[in-house]
Formats: sequence, C-alpha cells, structure tokens
Amino acid sequence: MLQADLDFVGFFGVQLTGTYNWIIPIQSWSGPGAWNLYAGVGAGAGYGWGWWYGYGYYGNSYGIGHGWGGNGFIGVAGIFGAEYNFKFPLQVFADWRPLIGPRFHRGGGVDYFYPGLYASAFSIGARYRFGGK
Repeated sequence: MLQADLDFVGFFGVQLTGTYNWIIPIQSWSGPGAWNLYAGVGAGAGYGWGWWYGYGYYGNSYGIGHGWGGNGFIGVAGIFGAEYNFKFPLQVFADWRPLIGPRFHRGGGVDYFYPGLYASAFSIGARYRFGGK
C-alpha cells in the first residue's frame, strides 16, 4: 500500500512523508475483522520552528549549536505498525514512523534530525479503507 502523511513534529514543526508499505496478515486471528502488521520505507521532509540543540557542522567547524527555529530537514522515512480491519471499511492502527536524516539550520549549521526518531514518530489513529473488504 502507498501511504502519505502530514504530521506535526512534537508541536514545533511539520513534516510530509510518503512510504510504500508491505502488509503481513496475522493468520492465527479467528475473530471478526482482521489483524495485519505492516512495514515500509520511503522519504520525508519538513520544517521546524521550535528550539533546536545538536552537535553538527556549523559555519566552518564542527561543534554544539542551539537556537530557535528556522530549520528544515529531509531524510529516509520508515514505518512499522499494526492495524485492525473491521468488517466495514474502517481501520484502527498504531505505528512508529522514524525519519532519519540531516537538519539544516537557518544560520548555516547542519546536524542530525534527532526528533525524527521520537517527536512525530509514534502515532495511533483511525482511517477509512478504500476499496477492500
């Protein structure tokens, strides 16, 4: 399945990710509906306006930097989750969506985008299932 997400990054940014997911049915479930596991890979990008802190390349040397907002980020996105499919076209899910890559600061510094592993990475929700049983 193809999945596109627009997420808030811990109330200090926004990111857009797209992944291609492989679905693994859980065959041992005998109740109503169906359980699936899924995992996928893709890409993402975003912009943060909150406080940042990190070790990276700033100006012409490596060091520790910090400051307020104005940083963009890009990276490889992953997704790992579980979903329950009701008999009608509704799914509930829980997943982890890490985004791993560099963060580019307004002042010219570059470091690792640490919040991509935790700030917007955990999610629970419900979604409408198009075209399926």
